[in-house]
Amino acid sequence: MKSAIECFGELVSLLGPRKPALFLDYDGTLTPIVQDPAGAFLPERTKRLLVEAKSKFPIGIISGRGLDDLIGRVGIAGIAYAGSHGLEIAFINGYRKQMVDGLQKCLCELGDAEIELRRLSQRFKGALVERKRFGVALHYRAVAADQTWHLLKLFEEIASRHPCLKWAEGKRVAELLCAGANKGAAVSEIMIHEGITEETHLPIFIGDDLTDEDGFKALKGRGVGVIVWDDPRMTEAEYYLSGQGEVFEFLEKLVDSVQGYD
Repeated sequence: MKSAIECFGELVSLLGPRKPALFLDYDGTLTPIVQDPAGAFLPERTKRLLVEAKSKFPIGIISGRGLDDLIGRVGIAGIAYAGSHGLEIAFINGYRKQMVDGLQKCLCELGDAEIELRRLSQRFKGALVERKRFGVALHYRAVAADQTWHLLKLFEEIASRHPCLKWAEGKRVAELLCAGANKGAAVSEIMIHEGITEETHLPIFIGDDLTDEDGFKALKGRGVGVIVWDDPRMTEAEYYLSGQGEVFEFLEKLVDSVQGYD
């Protein structure tokens, strides 16, 4: 696995005459992971850099957060957003699209699952349930380590009662989502809508979590995957960055290496 900072020249050579098309996760990539998801705010210097970057190449933020929550936290016009792990997309021009299969059935199932998960969370100190438009998440970052296995076992039992919902795991969070949730599919949808092709752009996806692997897979052979990690793990990405400091440094290098956006 190669460092995206140390091998930045290699990435520039992959660009050639093309522009990058940059796709980024939010939590754990642009912002640090925090115990309470409500406290994850975009650093002002990162926001300023993204504003500069969007004048040079297309940008998409792909997150597990609800779309409106994500847009409110980033607060930058003229970029694409995908929330709920790709189930809801706002394109650069503001047009929105849902990628949900069986919407009404999904919403009913989510309502039932939310009730069960809230009951479960009351049994474990530090557990937090977050309802999203197309998903419900159980955060357990503040749950004692010796209780985590039991909590997840009970979560698995709840998930088994809702087979039409997709189970997704992340860093100290487990989620139930409407079918169709896939960050890689969201990247592909944004590329099609925005006219981003391999001839004109090099797609780059930067993310830190297990759900970001779908983004890395979607760009295999036609783009670049960059994982943000503290400890190495199996991944589909080709390069790595160590924490938000290196993410910012990489963005600076990328912005400096590219001329204005045509």
